[in-house]
Amino acid sequence: WTYGEGGRVVRVTKSVETLFGQGYIIQGILQERIVRQQEGGKVLELRSREGRQLYDFGAEEEASWTIEATGDASDLLEGTTVTVASRSEIVQVPYGRFEETIHLALRPRPGLADAGVTDMWFAPGVGLVKWSEIWIGGVRDFELTALQTVEPSAATP
Repeated sequence: WTYGEGGRVVRVTKSVETLFGQGYIIQGILQERIVRQQEGGKVLELRSREGRQLYDFGAEEEASWTIEATGDASDLLEGTTVTVASRSEIVQVPYGRFEETIHLALRPRPGLADAGVTDMWFAPGVGLVKWSEIWIGGVRDFELTALQTVEPSAATP
């Protein structure tokens, strides 16, 4: 996924075997993370022994949860409250128009006044199509401009 004129790239770099089974390394947004999608739409980060829920794409509107702490002070998601703001938004980005997107509102833990306020829109079958974040310099938006899928070659294990 490529976002914005600056070409910010988010990629799934490889598949890995974890204590929980197959996971994927994602780089480029909110630090590098190893994640796994569970049945029912939950996405777990495989950072702690149990794994922790980052997203729940099966949750109803207005449902919310808090992302568990891992003890890593550099983790901007630690203590973040995630709320399903909508399950039916229409989003227009340079890559195209998407209906029935899921809008997640992420609000940071106390003490992160100038970072971590983020809104994300996910389209079924595509993934993250837009995100907006507040940082010390103001508000910045990232919209999907390109999507490239690469099939593993026969020689790739």
